[in-house]
Amino acid sequence: MGDPTVSPLTRRDIAPAGRALARAFQDDPLLRFLEPREAHRRRWLPALHGAHVRMTLGIGRVYGVRDDAGEVAGAICLAPPGTYPPGALRSAELVAGVMMQPTTPPPRLRDLIRGARYVMPLARLHPKLPHWYVVMVGVAPELQGLGAGRALMGRAIDLAEADGLPLYLETQTEKNVRFYESRGFEVVEHLHPHPEGPPSWTMIRRSGLEVQVGGEPVRSEGWPRLRRRHHPPRA
Repeated sequence: MGDPTVSPLTRRDIAPAGRALARAFQDDPLLRFLEPREAHRRRWLPALHGAHVRMTLGIGRVYGVRDDAGEVAGAICLAPPGTYPPGALRSAELVAGVMMQPTTPPPRLRDLIRGARYVMPLARLHPKLPHWYVVMVGVAPELQGLGAGRALMGRAIDLAEADGLPLYLETQTEKNVRFYESRGFEVVEHLHPHPEGPPSWTMIRRSGLEVQVGGEPVRSEGWPRLRRRHHPPRA
């Protein structure tokens, strides 16, 4: 494979992008927590990620990279300012996109409840000022380490910089923290949203351009100084 080429994805790419993201996230710590049964996780992850791609196409941007056969092998979903966390309707559509799959066993109710308790603290930490949000980014295993993830994140950075806005994300993998730091992100919070789940890091990449907030021009560097805070797990 040559240098990765990033291009916009469309609705016809929902299913292949969902499959590529499913392979990227098969062993993700958060998804192992949400669905510990590997066989079940393997079966419903394409529906879950396909639902995220579909939702993001309705509100923001989705970009992808393709393998030598032209198949989607990685994607990044980006939500524009004011659209994330999603409202009740979009959240219901997202859940329905997973639960209504006729050939896919849905997650158990207890796992859905644990998942909700995990993500609610993260939702409350979203910055109040305008920002682009990385809903998810992932690359299929066979393309990892070949620059595809860096190319996808580069497209997100270019988009946020063009708007003069910060870029915000979360990760549950410490290795990813180092990757994002190399791309200019800073850790905002290191927390344990659920005592049985993995730790989570919230991260932001500031833009150097002016943005309009409440009618007054400010610079993202003018935000309160970020402090690396660690919240230990609750007993």
